[in-house]
Amino acid sequence: MGLAKVLFGFDKKDLEELRNTLTGVKAEVGRLQEELAELKARIDDCEYKASAALEIADKSDSAIQSLRSELDSLRGEREALEARLEEIEAVLAAIEERSEKGQDPQDTDEAETLILSLVKTGIDTPGELMEHTGLSKGRLYAILRRLVERGVLVKKREGRKVHYVIVEEVNT
Repeated sequence: MGLAKVLFGFDKKDLEELRNTLTGVKAEVGRLQEELAELKARIDDCEYKASAALEIADKSDSAIQSLRSELDSLRGEREALEARLEEIEAVLAAIEERSEKGQDPQDTDEAETLILSLVKTGIDTPGELMEHTGLSKGRLYAILRRLVERGVLVKKREGRKVHYVIVEEVNT
């Protein structure tokens, strides 16, 4: 263990892991922004279809209702995606702020918040979580175990793969 690790609780390796984490999270934010743009385009298309359907007198009410239902569903997906994106951007901003101050986010609740944000976006296996967070295997499993013990996450096994799911998603 180096002198910097003893004195400050982190060293250059920890900061490099933090940079890798930031890169992974930024990539995820970019992917979510692209997904959001695609969803907005689908909503625009659906709204156009709904308007056209309303103008045509011989269209059946069921077709119009189907388009309205699809539009409502797409709007709900968009809102959920926007909320996830905001959550991840907030975590990213907090991590960047701590990085600029030279503080190690792995010793705070930010690592848990980041993991929960990633699980909500579908990044839910330990391997994916290690890749996106930059956390060591031991540190990641300790956090996952604590979240499962607190009842925040549930561990699900699909064959040889392990997935983590947020408890409120399991109950809905």
